[in-house]
Amino acid sequence: MVNVDVFKTTVEEDLKEIAKAKLDILILQREIEKDALYIKNNAEIKRLNNVIENREFSSKNLLKKFVCNELGIDFMDEGLGEETEEFKKLWCEGVATLDLEERKIKTSAGSVIYTVMPDKWNYDDLKLIGWAKEDQLREDTYIKVTEEFKKAQLKDDIKEGLLKLDDVRGLTITPQEPKFNYKLNGGL
Repeated sequence: MVNVDVFKTTVEEDLKEIAKAKLDILILQREIEKDALYIKNNAEIKRLNNVIENREFSSKNLLKKFVCNELGIDFMDEGLGEETEEFKKLWCEGVATLDLEERKIKTSAGSVIYTVMPDKWNYDDLKLIGWAKEDQLREDTYIKVTEEFKKAQLKDDIKEGLLKLDDVRGLTITPQEPKFNYKLNGGL
């Protein structure tokens, strides 16, 4: 029989090395956060992301004006408020009628385009089920009835001794390997 102290010593060394490595990572992360270059770079990244966002917005609006011109519908100028439902309807229907080149602007630096998207379908299941049940043909066509086995109830009944495992067909219980985990003292 092997002495458990041999295992304890090795595991203790492993855990100490894990803790040391995690602490070193935290120290390095703290040093990086203090580094002025890191802070400067983060500020520059934020500035550049704003530039990208503003340029995307500008290109999107220019393309929308171009496509509206192709469709012969008035584009709402920026700052005049939100688009009306009527404009949105004309816009969505109109874009779908245009050829690819009529909803695209090409430049030497690249191109921008509106891609036609399929309609979004929003379902209110309770209302739809009610509607389908008003007519037998619709109910047969659109309603699906499913059965589900109550696994949790079976498990509880076996654990409580209300059923014997040998009396249940279709159930196999397989032991699982223990899962390895570790915890370090000191909150790391």
